[in-house]
Amino acid sequence: MKNVTFTGETDTKTYNGKEQSITGIEVSGLADGHTYTGLTYAAKGTNVGTYDGAFSGDLKIMNGTEDVTSLYNVTKTPGKLTITKASIALTVTGGSDSVVYNGKEQSIEDISVKGLLDGHSYNGVGYIAKGTNKGVYDGALSGNVVIKAADGNDDTANYTPDNRPGKR
Repeated sequence: MKNVTFTGETDTKTYNGKEQSITGIEVSGLADGHTYTGLTYAAKGTNVGTYDGAFSGDLKIMNGTEDVTSLYNVTKTPGKLTITKASIALTVTGGSDSVVYNGKEQSIEDISVKGLLDGHSYNGVGYIAKGTNKGVYDGALSGNVVIKAADGNDDTANYTPDNRPGKR
């Protein structure tokens, strides 16, 4: 018997909020003129992590129109798809403002968020900067940002939030 190895593709991709896949197969050990059919391979994933690939289908090794699969010792080695965090800098910035002194406590609670992928939303974080007398008052962000994908799943682990308080 002749040894033949089918190796599934291994690759690293950056998180983009959508399902990603790899499908390549590398073959070593097939005799000249022999081809294969019926075997497919895929590793699929959406979120940050590592996904094992899998082969499927009924493998046939052919010499022209003759099935010669029985002449081979077949090894299938799956690869892996790794999805890494994107360099999506999710920036949560507290508002800044200047107001005229009126003798009463004044505050600002605005937040701006930059870096969300289309269809993603955030919650769980608040902001306030407040003061009464003339001066500059540092604001404070509170809570932990939670990022939801369009389907409602928690996608926070796929982002690297950068929180920046503002001033009042």
